[in-house]
This record gives sequence, C-alpha cells and structure tokens, in this order.
Amino acid sequence: MNTSSGNIQFLAVLAAMAAIASAIFWMVVGWRAMRAHERIAEASEQAARKVRDNNQA
Repeated sequence: MNTSSGNIQFLAVLAAMAAIASAIFWMVVGWRAMRAHERIAEASEQAARKVRDNNQA
C-alpha cells in the first residue's frame, strides 16, 4: 500500500466519523427542541385552562 492510498483511506475513515458525529449532534439538537416544544405547549395549555376556568367562575 502506498502513502496516497493510505491517506485516502484515512480521510475516508475520518469523513465517516465526522458524518456519524454530525448525525448524533443533530439528533440531540432535535430531541432537545422537541422537549422544549412540549414544555411550551404544556405551559400554554395550562395558561389557557386557567383563563377558561376564571371566565367560567
């Protein structure tokens, strides 16, 4: 194996590792965004429920 072939293989492995790391990073970002959205939706639902309960009383 000559050095250019070794360098290409090393770069291919490095690129694959970077792609996997990037995919994991964006899955974590998406998961955190989903959790934040759930908290916001729950808070707005509770606020709407309080307003509705106050209007009925």
